[in-house]
Amino acid sequence: SIIYFNNIQENDLGSYYCVVTSTCGGVNNSEIIDLSFFILPEIYENVKNDTTIINHDAMFTINCFGDNIEYQWQIDSTNEFVNLIENEEFIGVTNDTLTIPNVNENMELNRFRCIVTGECDSVIISDTGSIKVVIPPSITNTVSNSIVCPDQNAYFFVNTTGTYIEYQWQVDEG
Repeated sequence: SIIYFNNIQENDLGSYYCVVTSTCGGVNNSEIIDLSFFILPEIYENVKNDTTIINHDAMFTINCFGDNIEYQWQIDSTNEFVNLIENEEFIGVTNDTLTIPNVNENMELNRFRCIVTGECDSVIISDTGSIKVVIPPSITNTVSNSIVCPDQNAYFFVNTTGTYIEYQWQVDEG
């Protein structure tokens, strides 16, 4: 005997068994068989931008649930996303966390995303994330002390290298 389900819907899900009887009065029940859906992948925490100091690691993470989930991280460095290949530059390209060791300032030009696949040919594409690479500030030059007459102008300057630098002049009252 066969039971056939056409276009399975949620109300078809459940536990089934077959009762087998004969004209001689015997009754026999089959084992219980469960019919359920695969849990399709769903993202519950998406990819976010990362900020890191130059020559440190950057990381992107995605959190999903579902049955038999697989991950593939991609990079867009030329206006086209391509799959990353596991190597010393990209670690975890088929995991939920991608690590990029020893980033340099050129990494700011790239975008990253994750393709999440699961059962029933389901595919989800994550948000994109980028890396903000911070080069710590370094003072390269300052002006000497200044002694001026009253009512004259004076100025101080500082030359720096680095990225995302802010300046705040203060008076040493100590």
